[in-house]
Amino acid sequence: MKRTIFVALLLASTLAAATAAAQPAPFNDAGVTMGHWHLISKDVEANKKLFLAMGGKLFNPGQPVIMFPGLYINLMLGMEKGDGGTVGSSVNHVGFVVDNVQRRVAEWKAAGVTVLPGGALPAGGTRQDQAYVETPDGLRMEILEDKTQTVPIRNEHIHFALPAAEIPKAQAWYAKVFGGQTAVRNNAPVVNLPGVQLRFNTAETKQAPTRHRVLDHIGFDVKDHPAFVKRLEAQGITLDEPPRKGGANTITYITDPWGTRIEIIERGPLGPEVVQTALAPQGGRGQAEQPYPRLPNPPVKSPADTTAPDIPGVVAGGTKVHLIRDLFHSTEGPIAMPDGSLLFTEQDAGDGRIVKIATDGTISTFVDNTNRTIGLAFDTKGRLISAQSHLGRIGVLYPTKATLVETVDGLPVVSPNDLVADSKGGIYFTDPVGGRFGPPPPERKTARVIYIRPDGKAVTVSEQVERVNGISLSPDGKVLYAANGPTVSAFDVQADGSLRNFRTFATLMGGNADSMCIDNAGRLYVAAGGVQVFSPEGKHLGTIPTPLNAQAPAFAGRDKKTLFIVGGGSVYSVAMIAEGIKGRAK
Repeated sequence: MKRTIFVALLLASTLAAATAAAQPAPFNDAGVTMGHWHLISKDVEANKKLFLAMGGKLFNPGQPVIMFPGLYINLMLGMEKGDGGTVGSSVNHVGFVVDNVQRRVAEWKAAGVTVLPGGALPAGGTRQDQAYVETPDGLRMEILEDKTQTVPIRNEHIHFALPAAEIPKAQAWYAKVFGGQTAVRNNAPVVNLPGVQLRFNTAETKQAPTRHRVLDHIGFDVKDHPAFVKRLEAQGITLDEPPRKGGANTITYITDPWGTRIEIIERGPLGPEVVQTALAPQGGRGQAEQPYPRLPNPPVKSPADTTAPDIPGVVAGGTKVHLIRDLFHSTEGPIAMPDGSLLFTEQDAGDGRIVKIATDGTISTFVDNTNRTIGLAFDTKGRLISAQSHLGRIGVLYPTKATLVETVDGLPVVSPNDLVADSKGGIYFTDPVGGRFGPPPPERKTARVIYIRPDGKAVTVSEQVERVNGISLSPDGKVLYAANGPTVSAFDVQADGSLRNFRTFATLMGGNADSMCIDNAGRLYVAAGGVQVFSPEGKHLGTIPTPLNAQAPAFAGRDKKTLFIVGGGSVYSVAMIAEGIKGRAK
C-alpha cells in the first residue's frame, strides 16, 4: 500500500527574497494598498489544503498565512471561534481572477476542491468564464476570467451587500477614507484601490456584521501607520482599539458604518515560504520529490574562458569562447535580430524578460514580464513569438503582446520549450509533458511537436519524440530536427507542414540534447555539455567546450559569423568561420 507523507520544508532562500515574492500592490497617494482577509477557520487544515490547491503559497506555519498575488489570507485569529459564512454578512463574497476558468476549475477539482458553476445564462446553461468556490465553513469566492494575465490566479474584488440607499454612501466613504477612485462597473458603483476593487450589491435588508464570522475582517496595508491613524481621526473615525504591536506589525481596527471590520496594518517581514512536498512512497528510495514550482539553480560566476578545437570550415583551433556576462537568471532561447543584435530570454528574472545585446555590445532589457518565456522566434510578419512556460502557451511578445495557442487538439499546452518559424508563415514548437510550474494534467500523456499553420490553426504533427526539447529547420526548410535526449531526431517536412519519415539524425557524443541552431551549410549545432557540431549527414565534427553547460546556441552579429552560446546564467561568444543563415533568426 502506498502512503504519501507531507512534510514542510523551508526554502533555502533569503528572507528578503521571500518577502519580495509576497509584495502587495504599490501604495496609493493615501499610503494604502490591499492587504488581507482574516478568517476564523473552523478547520484550519481543510482551508489550508483548499487554498494551496488553488495556487496559494504557505507562510508562517504556526499561524498559517496563505499568499496569492495581491493578497494574504490569515487562517486563524488567535484562539477565537467564528460562526457563519460570508453570505448574510455585509461582505457577501470575495473574488479572484484566473487566466482560464475552465482549465483552473478542472485542476482544482482534480485536487479535491468543490467548485460551483457560474451564473445561469438567459438562454440556459451557465457562464463558462465564472465559477464559485466555497470553503467548508462558508467563505464564498467568485472566480472570474482574464485571459491576458500572466499569473494563474490573483486577488480581484470584495463584494459588499448593502441596502440600496446605503450603497452611494458606502462608495463615498471608502473612497474618502482609503484614497480610492470611484467608478462604475456593469452599471454598478465600485471603488478602485491598489490590488482590489470594492463592489456593492443590493441587499433587501441590513446584513450582519462580519465580526466573529468566518471572514472576521478585511485588512488594508498602510505605508505609515501613525500618519494614517491621524488621517482617520481627522475624519472623525473612532478606532476599535488603540494601535499596538503584533510581532513586527503595527495594527489597529475600525468598523465601517455598515458592519465590516477592517484591520489597518503596517506590515513587517513575513518570513520565508513553506513548501508542501511529498516524499516517495514506502518501499521506494525515500528521496523527496522536488516541489512545484521547481526552482532554478542560482546563478554562478563563470569559470575562465575555454578555447575551441579546430573544426574545418566551422571554427579555427584556439579561438576563445569569450564570456560576455554572467550571473543572469536562467539564460535560454537566443536568436538574432535583423540588424545582427542578439535576443535571449532570462527566464527567472521576475516573471521573465528578454535581454538584448546590441551589435556594439550594449546590454538592455527588450521586453519584460514574459510569462517565463524559454524559446523565441521571429515569424514572417516580424513578430517576436515566444514559448511561455509559466502558464503554458505560445504568444507574441513584440511589437504587442497577444496569446496565439493555449490548447491543441483539445489538450492543453503544458510547458512549451522551443520553436522555429518556417518561410511560409508557420511555426513549429515543442511541448514536453513535464514542466517546472506544476504537474501535467492527467489528459496529457505524450510529448508533442506542434505546427501553427499560416492560417493560425495549431495541429499536432508528431508524438514520436519522447524527450523533445530544442527544434530547428534545415536551410531549405525541408528537414525538421528535434532534440530527443541523447539523440537528435529528424523528419521530412511536407508541403502542408506535416511531418513524415521520423528517424534518428545523430547520436550525441555524451549528454542530452537541449536547444540547437544551424548554419548556412546545413551543419547543426546542438547544446549538450558544450556545443556539439554535426554535418548535414549527422556526422559528429567536433565539440566547442563552454565554461558552463551550454543550453542554447545561435548565430548573430552584423555578418552572422558570431556564435552566441547561453547557459548557466552566462552568455558567451565565439568568432566563427561558419556563417549563420542570413534572413533567419536561428
